[in-house]
Amino acid sequence: MSARPLATIPPSKIKLGLATAAPPQTVSTFQALHFAFALVLPFVVSLPFKLVKEYVLARWWSPYVAIGRSPKAHAGALFSAHFFGRCSTSQSRLVFNHEAYAGIFSKTLSRLGLPSDWVQHVDSKGTTGFWMAPPGTKRSEDDLVMLYIHGGGFTLDCGGGGLPFHLELAKKLNLDQGLQYSVFHLDYQLAPEFRYPSQLIETLAAYHYLVNTLGISEDRIVLAGDSAGGNLATAFLLHLARPNPAIKVPAELGPTPRRPAAAILISPFNNLVSFTPSRSSNAAYDIIDDGSCFQAALKYVNAPVPASCRSAPSLNPFHLARGFPNAPPPWDFPFITETRPFEAEEEGSGTKLMSSPYVNPSRCKDLEWWKSAMPGEGKTLVTWGGKEIFADDDEEMFGVLEKAGVAPSKLYKDLGAHDWVIFDSSMPEMWKTASKGPDNYREYGVDSVAGFLFKHFGNSASSVKRSGEGVIPESTVRRRA
Repeated sequence: MSARPLATIPPSKIKLGLATAAPPQTVSTFQALHFAFALVLPFVVSLPFKLVKEYVLARWWSPYVAIGRSPKAHAGALFSAHFFGRCSTSQSRLVFNHEAYAGIFSKTLSRLGLPSDWVQHVDSKGTTGFWMAPPGTKRSEDDLVMLYIHGGGFTLDCGGGGLPFHLELAKKLNLDQGLQYSVFHLDYQLAPEFRYPSQLIETLAAYHYLVNTLGISEDRIVLAGDSAGGNLATAFLLHLARPNPAIKVPAELGPTPRRPAAAILISPFNNLVSFTPSRSSNAAYDIIDDGSCFQAALKYVNAPVPASCRSAPSLNPFHLARGFPNAPPPWDFPFITETRPFEAEEEGSGTKLMSSPYVNPSRCKDLEWWKSAMPGEGKTLVTWGGKEIFADDDEEMFGVLEKAGVAPSKLYKDLGAHDWVIFDSSMPEMWKTASKGPDNYREYGVDSVAGFLFKHFGNSASSVKRSGEGVIPESTVRRRA
């Protein structure tokens, strides 16, 4: 383990045999010009107009006012959807990159009153990432360790948006609840440069690193991920239950560990091609759009984008003003008609991978497989928002886990958008809704996850402060702002 700047990742000394699919993504002169227009135009023209329309001119029948979303939060949601829907992968990485982490870390640590050595960057045996933990503690002595897989549609490193959530959770569990807890944030390679199963191989290597290198027991590990990271976490658990020959690491990393003790799936992108009602009905409320997610999934499996869905960067004002320039999946997408069971030996790359549960967990219809893959007795937490495009898919998956006998835990926010658990801590006023329930305060997501973890692992803490039986410990519930 060695400290290093996160912005420069040295080549791994252990070759994991990742699958490459495209050269490094670069920004051309035209893309740089388009990037400027795509960012500036919403602020100077489109975004202010939409805000005035919804919160001044039409506020009495505005759906956003009705759900209690503030103008500041709606501005963030509009800009996020606008940005993801119009920029190429290389353009998006100008914002979502390692350099951006430094500022987020600094601001969050300062706000929480934590020293900078709560964060340590590592590169060990093919695994890169960073730890978030109290200084002076040893990982082998932790009561609980989270292996976290960030989202970003397989193509972007959106982990920076989750740093406030993770640091707040770590502070609460360590300093308030007496649970020695740490987070290992995996820094995996992205598509389209690296396609499936590269990201799952890196997840497996990271799991070996925690168990075989650091000596952390599987009984003290919780696997977690948001969005595309939730997909990878779910697929990884399916792999541990029924190993896929394509997902393997060098023998020198040691034997494959057992299933982790718990799992947290935050707005998981577990259905890569979906036609459920929420994909369209919630599009206007969410911070992501279906068309962009579909194209990201195609890059993950190295499949071509259908001609009807292609949307090249344009400086056309009409293109910039359109709500969703990227078309959703076509109804005749090839894998939709595939009904026979998928065989792991058939894997390669391309559209047919969409039928694989290791790529598209929603395709797993085997309840016994689900039961053997997912931690039981309430130790699998699935969380999503009622106003996100994945709402119907995540609810359906939760139902499958119930039928399989997993007895999953549920954390649901009726008026929450995609990744609300994460972004309520980092996007300005995103937590504010018209809800009259207990979810209408900023730290609700952090408190709920802390309660889930303390409920199942708090008895191992050196200084136990017992919680109630609900998801949120009674001691952490606050009055609504």
